[in-house]
Parts: sequence; C-alpha cells; structure tokens
Amino acid sequence: MRSKVGITSSHGALQLRFLWEGKRKYLSIGLREGKDSQELAQLKAQLLEHDLACDCVDKSFNRYRVSSPQKKELENVLPTLTLAELWARYLVFKTPQVSPTTLDGQYKTVSNHLKSCPSKKPEQAIAVRDWLLSQYTRDSSRRTLVQLNACCKWAIQSQLIKHNPFAGLAEELRKSPPTSCRPFAPDETQAILGSFEGSVYHPIVRFLFLTGTRTGEARGIRWRHVREEHLRIYEALSGFRNHSTDTKTHKARNLPCNGQLHQFLQDLRPATAKPDDLLFNVPNLRAFQAGWQQRVIRLVSQGLVAEYRSQYHTRHTFATNCLEAGVPIQQVAEWLGDSPETVLKHYAGVINRYLPPENL
Repeated sequence: MRSKVGITSSHGALQLRFLWEGKRKYLSIGLREGKDSQELAQLKAQLLEHDLACDCVDKSFNRYRVSSPQKKELENVLPTLTLAELWARYLVFKTPQVSPTTLDGQYKTVSNHLKSCPSKKPEQAIAVRDWLLSQYTRDSSRRTLVQLNACCKWAIQSQLIKHNPFAGLAEELRKSPPTSCRPFAPDETQAILGSFEGSVYHPIVRFLFLTGTRTGEARGIRWRHVREEHLRIYEALSGFRNHSTDTKTHKARNLPCNGQLHQFLQDLRPATAKPDDLLFNVPNLRAFQAGWQQRVIRLVSQGLVAEYRSQYHTRHTFATNCLEAGVPIQQVAEWLGDSPETVLKHYAGVINRYLPPENL
C-alpha cells in the first residue's frame, strides 16, 4: 500500500508531502539532504502518517519538524521514540503484508489503545499492561500485548530499540478457556426471530439460522450468486468498513437450497433486484451486533433465552441441527466451509436431550 506521506526536496531542503483539508501540502521540516537527514525525515513522515490515520494531527505541525539537525539529535532520536511512534513505523512495515480487514480490525484497535493509554514510552510496558487490564477484558488485553511484543521484536531488528520490554507479558495472561458450543434450542430460535420482526436485520438473522454461514459471508452474497438449486458462497464483506474479500478459507462453496431456503429467497428478492445487488441491507456491522446484543439480553431477562450468545452461535445451531438430523459430518463441514474436525471441535453441540439406554 502506498504511503500517504511522501518526502521530497526543494533546493536541498527536505519536505513532507501530504493531503491536508483536501489540498496538497508541503511541510519543510528543518533538514537538508543527506543520509542521516533522510532517515530522520522518514521517521517524521511515518509519525505524521500515523497521526493522520488516527485523526490526532498536531495542527501546528511542530511535532513533525526538527528544530536543529545536529548530529547529537540525529543519534538520540531513535532511543526516545514513543510507543505510538514505534507502532506507526511497524504499521508501515506490516501494511503491505496483511489484509485490509486485519488493518481495520486488530491493528486499528491497538492504535486506538495507544492513543488513549496514559503511558507513552516503551519502557513503561508494565504500566501499559496494567492500564489495558483496567480498561478491557483479559483476552482483549492479551491480544494487544501480543501485537506490541511483535512490534518491539521488529524494532530491535530495525535497530530502533535495544531490548523488548513487552517480552513475555502476553504469556502471563493465560487465554480464557474456549467457550463451549451452545446452540440455540428451537424455542430460543423462534424467540430471537420474533424479536427482530419488522427490523431491517430480520432477513439476515433468519438466513444465518437457515444456513450457518459466517456473518461476513452472508453480507457478501449478491443476487448473481443465487441459483435455483443452490447459492454460491463466494465473497465476504468483512470488518466495519465493508472490505470485500474472499471467504475465510479462501475457497468458494455451494450451499444447496432446500424448500425452506428456496422459499425464503423468493420472498426476499425484490422485483427490481439487479445481479450485483446485495441480498441483505446491513451497511453497519456494529449496529447489527449492537441490535443483536440488545435483543438477546432482553430475551434472557424475560426467560425466553437461557443465556446470552452472540450471533455466531447461529452457526453452532445450524451445524448441530444438521448432525442431529443425521446429515453426515463430511457434508455439514462442506456446507460450513470447514473441516470435519473443526466442525466437531467448535460447532457441534447438543439440542435434543437423551437418556442412557436401560439395558446397559
């Protein structure tokens, strides 16, 4: 991905080139051309790029200038990098290597955490860890520490810092035990669908229960993917900026349309539908997730749902219903786009309750 901040030279003076309030801006940073000056200019460019991405630009632009390009300052600038500045440089390195969804999800979360964290220096790693734990869940804090550890490992290799203060901190926070598979019972499914009746999200909730597809994959289905006998799971709209990607396993698959699903799609399709139109109107993933959470928590308080579970448990419910109906595990795995081992380990639960046979 091309950098948003470039470095140029005007009569031997280095400048940062970037868009500001819709216009191209050239910022003189107080450096003349030279190898050492180029390295420092690159650092300032990456710092500005990070601040532009996080909407925290110093509007005086003094933060991105060098008051005196003396050798002593050039030698000392790297050891005094803040944690956010290290992370900004690491993002420049990682951006071409990861998906837009990862940048918009995991990496943007770390950027936001660093922006809010009162501890700004790499050597304050313990204080950063304690602040994360005071603000977020253990698993969320652990994921951020994993990323900061990777950032500091890279920074050592890049000769930006001498040691990694985040080494081992994530390992001290053990992962939470995996959530057991808890499919929705039929009466819970009906209660959830009833709570969405009349909502713009009702069709996609119904579809998730009918097919077990991942939410991003369901959001990415277009009418050209729908055939009389099957629908094609071909792409996904992932993240909160609706990035179009392929499926999680990078493989397209077909899902047969039984009578119930076929009728659902017929009723859903508007007369004016075009081949590239999306099936579901879910422009805001956060709003959908918030709507799900609000409704299901209310149903729990009313005694209509046993406990809160995210919309991802519609996938558990579909897999479990298929297995309890006698569908072979290999077939269920193909429909879900996973391996049989993954289906049994993560998605297969119990809905019907049995008693041990009497003749044991």
